[in-house]
Amino acid sequence: MSELQGLQRHIAEFEKRNCKVFAVSVDPPELSRERVVRRLRLSYAILSDVRREVIEKYQIVHRGAGMGGTDVARPAEFLIDPEGVIRWTEFTENWRVRARPEQILEALDDVQSKKTALATQD
Repeated sequence: MSELQGLQRHIAEFEKRNCKVFAVSVDPPELSRERVVRRLRLSYAILSDVRREVIEKYQIVHRGAGMGGTDVARPAEFLIDPEGVIRWTEFTENWRVRARPEQILEALDDVQSKKTALATQD
């Protein structure tokens, strides 16, 4: 959960860049709200994907890796633009390894600078 707290510590930097942060969990919403959002005092939402539709769509299912052999999400970070295009991803097979907020912010700056460069060419 330290990765969620890390994102929270940098939330102002994401907001300055007009980036909305949220997390996706396979836990039921009441667990995410009670156990995570409130306890960690997160100002961003954790979306519940109990039917695992999102993790299937984004191909980040770690089959049988959850408690009791359930499917869970493989750690991943995405930068998705307002049009829904994935501009950057970070995947790992090890649930203990996550992108640091600084790494995500650097990727966001890169994505935004490329988009600005393309807009000025038009």
